[in-house]
Order: sequence, then structure tokens, then C-alpha cells
Amino acid sequence: MSYCLFMLLCMLGTAPSPVGDAQQLNIIKFFPEREFYLTADIDASGWETAEIFRGKLDGRGHTIRNLPASLFGTLENAEVGNLRIESGRGSLAVKSYDSVIKNVAVKDVYVLGGASAGGIVGEIRGGVVDSCRFDGKVSGSGYAGGISGLITDEALLTDCHAFGEVSGGRAAGALVGAAYGAELSENAKHGIKIISCHSRGSVDSVGMAGGFAGILSYVAVDACGSKGDVETAGAEAGGFVGRLTHKSRITNSSAGGNVKAGGRQAGGFVGLLTEGSGIEFSCSAGDVHGRGEVGGFAGTISAIGAPNTLFACLSYAKWVTADEADDIHRLVGKSEHLGVNSSYAYLGTAVAAEGRLRHISPNPYGADGGDFNKHTLDGILTRLGWDRRYLFSLHNFSE
Repeated sequence: MSYCLFMLLCMLGTAPSPVGDAQQLNIIKFFPEREFYLTADIDASGWETAEIFRGKLDGRGHTIRNLPASLFGTLENAEVGNLRIESGRGSLAVKSYDSVIKNVAVKDVYVLGGASAGGIVGEIRGGVVDSCRFDGKVSGSGYAGGISGLITDEALLTDCHAFGEVSGGRAAGALVGAAYGAELSENAKHGIKIISCHSRGSVDSVGMAGGFAGILSYVAVDACGSKGDVETAGAEAGGFVGRLTHKSRITNSSAGGNVKAGGRQAGGFVGLLTEGSGIEFSCSAGDVHGRGEVGGFAGTISAIGAPNTLFACLSYAKWVTADEADDIHRLVGKSEHLGVNSSYAYLGTAVAAEGRLRHISPNPYGADGGDFNKHTLDGILTRLGWDRRYLFSLHNFSE
């Protein structure tokens, strides 16, 4: 099909338009509200980002390779699915507004971004991201995440997976850099929901950092997991999330990486838990080190806002260490309002500050948590109603 004929069909026809090469892919820029589908794999090494797209793009399982920049600048009320992006330095889009992104995989891509950098989309404002996968590297100066650097408004992420390395400035996470849902009224639902998503990869940041997310605000998370080491030069570092705030809730989730923070508030699962947030039926398995306010599960539980809680949470850390002597415990480093219920820590956890081991006072309602070992674990899980399938870090527990 010639270029001119293809253009004519696009202008006159109403049916979805086929795209089979780089020249035809370029037509999307001229008809951003049309529906397209790929008929072949495409080498897009000379691509210049399409400024905006409001239509539909069905990749039909085909691959776009060698993007030097993102495929789209902005997705607006668009639908994109069944697409693979490989090699190069381009993600799917810089921004996405109220769009549906489903079954998109980005592989072997090194995404460089500024304020918001993401392996799939840099910034998401509302919409749905379902069954997407990223495998590569992200290096952003602000927010950085394997799926998205920044998510706001009302959004849903389901069954998404991120693998690789993430580096960020203000906040970084292997899956999401930062997620800020809409402010909630009493008993209202969370603005952002993240369900059945997983990340595996290292995270490095000068700000808030987490193996899953840097910061979650007005967000509900369920059945998610992260596994990867977290390091930050600043404070608020967690194996799962750096800061959990503003009524956010995490349930049935796990973190399996070591945490190292140059500042305060470091935890195997969460660095800072504040503003009425809570975590239930979740576990962490990595060792933790920070300057102060260090815990095997949580660094700091703050009394700001409504009561904060840990319920039925477990820490598998073998080492919890701090440079300063105050505010370091096997489960929660520092607490202004403890709110710990039925939570436990590994019997063999060593707690050391300034190079000296500290005494442990086991208590399932206290900062050091109740004791467990491999012989008592099954009984504890049964009593708490725990589902073992979320304990993917169990293979690290050998004593």
C-alpha cells in the first residue's frame, strides 16, 4: 500500500487503520483520534514522539523496537493494548490522562526522565493500567518507577510487574515512584488502588525510597510484593515503601530486600507510617540499617492524624542496625502511637546500635514484636488467618 493511498484511506474511512511499517506508524501523528492496529513488528529508530493521542491502538502482539524517545507525549482518554516495546530509550508515553493501558510490555529499555520517569508511563493522572510489564532501567531526577514515576487522581493498577533498576531524586520505587490519590472524606474509598502487582529490582534514591514505591498517599494496596535492595542517601526508606501516609492501607503484601538509609526512618517494610495509615497481614524479610529510628518492619510510626496500626505483620530480618543508640527495635524503631497488634519478629534477629547488641523484650503488641522461629511459624500463621502464598520470601528464612 502506498503512503498516499494509506493517507486517503485514513481520511475517508471509519474502520480501524492498519499500521505495518515506520512510515505508516507516523500517520498516527496526523490522526490522533483514530483507531489503529499493527500488522507487523516495526523498527522505529527514527521516531519522533507523537505529541498527543486520543484514539485506540491495538498492537495485536506485535513489537515496536528501537524507540529513541517515548512513543507518545500524552495519552488522553486513549486506549492502548497488546503491544510490546523493545530496546532503545523510549517508554509508551510521557503522560497519561484517564486512559486505559492494557497488556503492554516494555523490555530492554533504558528510560531517562526528568520530573517523572516511568518504564511504561512517566506520569499517570487517572485511568487504568492492567497486565503491564517493564524489564529495564529507569534514571529520573524527580519521581521514578518501573511502571510509573508519578500517579495521581483516581487510578487503578492491576497485575503489573516491574523488573530492573530504578534511580530517582525525590522519590523512587521499583514499581511506582509516588502515588497521590485524591483526598478522602470519612469512610470514602481510596482514590488509587494497586492490586496484585509485583516488583523485583534494586532502588537507589537521594529522597524517599521503597522496594515497591517511594511514597503512597490515599492509596489502597492488596496482594502485592517486592524483592530488591533499597538504598537512599536520605530518610524514609522501606523494603516495600518509604512513606505510607494519608489513610493509605496495605494488606497481604511482602517485601524481600535489604534496606540501607543514610538518614533516619528505615524499616524492612516501611520507613515512615503516618497520617492514619495502616498495614495488615504483611511481612518483610530483609536486613535494615540506618542512622536512627530503625526497625525490622517499620522505622517510625507517627501519631499525626488518626491512630496508625500494624496488625498481623511479620519481620524476618536477621540484622537490624543503626549508627545511633536511640530508637532501634526488632519490629518498630520509634513510635509516637504504637498501635501494634499480633505482630511478630524472627527469634534470631540481632539488634545492634553503635556496634553493640541490644536486649530484646518480646511482645506481639510492642516495638520488638512477639517471638517466632521456624517451628512456631505455622501456628502463628494459622492463628492469624495468614495465607502462605504471600510469603514468597520464606525461602530466606532457614533457621
